[in-house]
Amino acid sequence: MTFDGAFAETAANTKIAIGYAGGGILDFGTTNVYTGGTVISSGTARLGADNAFSVGALTLGGSGTVGILDLGGFNQSVSAFSTGVGAVAVSQLIGNSSTTADSVFTYAGGSTTFGATIQDSINGGTRKVGFALPSAATVIIGGANTYTGTTTIAGSATVQIGNFDATSASLGVGPIVNSGTLIFARATNAYVLPATNIVSGIGAITLASTGAVTSSAAASSIARVSSPSVMSPVRPSCRPST
Repeated sequence: MTFDGAFAETAANTKIAIGYAGGGILDFGTTNVYTGGTVISSGTARLGADNAFSVGALTLGGSGTVGILDLGGFNQSVSAFSTGVGAVAVSQLIGNSSTTADSVFTYAGGSTTFGATIQDSINGGTRKVGFALPSAATVIIGGANTYTGTTTIAGSATVQIGNFDATSASLGVGPIVNSGTLIFARATNAYVLPATNIVSGIGAITLASTGAVTSSAAASSIARVSSPSVMSPVRPSCRPST
């Protein structure tokens, strides 16, 4: 289903909320400003413009169902994110079906656990997805994300990978620009950042658990740390361990 119009909240104290459970694809072709939130319990919501699904709350999935946000070569910001009641968090997807343009998903809400999976390709897409975290909040990453775009952590933001558990949580495989606080909290699983996972920026880096963190990138702020500690960002000339 395709809808190219805009939703208008013209009456006083009126909010519009969007819910979709059709199992197919819902296309919105215009930037929207409705404030009641978006729930995609089953099926795909595909952008045809920046912030086509407003910048309010987004909920993906439900009991036994999968909700997908297809950025479609556009950018989407949300002020809150959750998975539906009974949903398997890591099965809920955010990706990009475009073959011509990269996309950025921005979480601009409060402290939360972000368990959905962000990846590049959905429905044959060939472009990247980036992840931006501008809020003064703590975001715990629970999914094994595979996107290759840049992760941007603002100066007031704290991003924690894992929650002191044996998890495969990650911030994708692209560059990480850290101006805030980046915490590694994967308990027993060693975290080997691939060569493309270059960590840069002036932000703090903390190893808060027992899982070792090793970088394969010569230009990363991380070489190898294997005990709980706080690391000061280092110059890009630091070399990975072998």
